[in-house]
Formats: sequence, structure tokens, C-alpha cells
Amino acid sequence: DVRDVIAILTALDAGSFGDNNHPIFAYTGKESCLKRFVQNKADYEKLYGIASDALEIWEHIQHLLPGQYNEKSGGRFGGLTGIKYNQKRPKRLPFTELTTEYNIPTGYLYPILSSLRAFLVEKDGEWTWGGGINPVDLLEDGFPGRVFVRSVRDSIENYRNPNRTGKDTQAWTAAYQAARIEYLEMRV
Repeated sequence: DVRDVIAILTALDAGSFGDNNHPIFAYTGKESCLKRFVQNKADYEKLYGIASDALEIWEHIQHLLPGQYNEKSGGRFGGLTGIKYNQKRPKRLPFTELTTEYNIPTGYLYPILSSLRAFLVEKDGEWTWGGGINPVDLLEDGFPGRVFVRSVRDSIENYRNPNRTGKDTQAWTAAYQAARIEYLEMRV
């Protein structure tokens, strides 16, 4: 659905959102994203160079997060509120053709995706990955699991409601700050 693509791009709009201002409506209101796209085309044009990356990142997070969470926390990802495990019928992700055995609420995924704004820099009027970072390598190195454990998991434990977690400003802020710290540490 094009609304999903626009919402994913909205979540990564580093020009319009920063440290304390997060695109929570990318999760809560796809129609709002569509209206924003129509009214602010220039903001989205700056993201076109990473659009393919954005879709690949979205699916890699879904594919990698369960294993990384289990490894990082020693917990059981399938035991978290709202997570559905289906080993018999893994879901094929359409863009990358990766699979996942988990149905993960998007309220858990969007703060992680959006935190990657911390790795974007503007160059020649377009957003690009700072410091030569390959975002897929970053994800495979455990980034989704680290950010999830540092930010989203607390919201899940507090609310026990995926929708509330997706709307939780503190979860989005903590995810962004965790990403920002990782980016700064990589640059040192």
C-alpha cells in the first residue's frame, strides 16, 4: 500500500523531526502522512535517494528483531504482549523476500525505524547515510535488538498494549537517543 511506503518515509524524515519531535503520526495516521506528502513534496523528495533502503530496513527489522531480542535480553520474544508466533506459516516479506515467524505490532517497529533518522545527514539537498554507514549492516550487527531493549520494551511492560506503545513519546525519544548515541560513538 502506498500509504505504508509514505509512512515509512515519514518516519525517516530527519529534516522535519529531531531529538524531541518525532513522527508518531507515521504509526497512528497513514492518512495524515498522505496529506503531509501532498503538502510537503520537497521534504519527501530529499528522501527519495534512501527510499529503497527504507523499505529494506523495514523488513530487516521485522526479520532480525526476534532473534536479537532473545539474544540481547535472554527473554522470549514471542512472550511479549501482542506478539504472535507462527512457526508453521512464516510470513514472507514482500520487498526483500525475507521471512519472519512473528507477527509484530507496528507500534513496536515504528520507533525503531524512526530512530534511524539519527544516522541521516543532508548532502547536496538529499538525505543520505552519515559516515558511510550501510544501514543493513547496522541492522545485522544488532541495532534493532539494542534499541528495542533500551526503549520499546519498557513501554510494553508499562502499558501491555501495542497501540499505546506506538503512541508513547517516551519510547520514541528513548529509541532516537539510543540511535543518536550509537551514531556518535561510531564517529569517534
